[in-house]
Amino acid sequence: MATTTTLSNGDMTGRTQQTSHGSGPFKLLSLDGGGVKGLSSLIILQAIMKKVQEIEDGQASKLSNGASGASSSAAEVASERRPVDYFDLAAGTSTGGLIALILFRLNMKTSEAIGVYEKLAEDVFCPRIGSFKLHLLGPVGHWLGDALLTFKAVFFDNQFSHKPLVAAIDQVVEAHGDAEDKQLKSKAKLMGKGNGQM
Repeated sequence: MATTTTLSNGDMTGRTQQTSHGSGPFKLLSLDGGGVKGLSSLIILQAIMKKVQEIEDGQASKLSNGASGASSSAAEVASERRPVDYFDLAAGTSTGGLIALILFRLNMKTSEAIGVYEKLAEDVFCPRIGSFKLHLLGPVGHWLGDALLTFKAVFFDNQFSHKPLVAAIDQVVEAHGDAEDKQLKSKAKLMGKGNGQM
């Protein structure tokens, strides 16, 4: 689940630090993990960002109607808001950390991140024998996959191999990152220039 926590940014001496939105409290986005259930964090965050957009669009309309010379373009009013523009820090556990990377490092909108995450989850969280995805066998594959995951949960530390996750991250970074990201893929820096922190 996506939660927003406001932290005081004053230190012991009373000085304040500059956030990306001026001085004031830091805005922290905390994203829960949970495998494919991480999609719920994105859906909740998307609803929050839509509400932010509605509020800002309403304020922009009031300004353009009430003040002479003040206007906002239709593109500004209609554009989806990016979480990186509203939060100073993002953190998450497991897939929540992956979502933080997608939203903050790759500077995606929530609608873009949902599409990327759905594809990524399909690739990463599919039970496999070797590199073969068991779900490709239809209902029998789903049954075998569920049995395999249960077996792994009882007898092993991990239900899923890290290799499909690394490959999926490389694909996402290559498709959506900048030139340096495309070259370095999963070895790229966690923070980009001007992005919120993770």
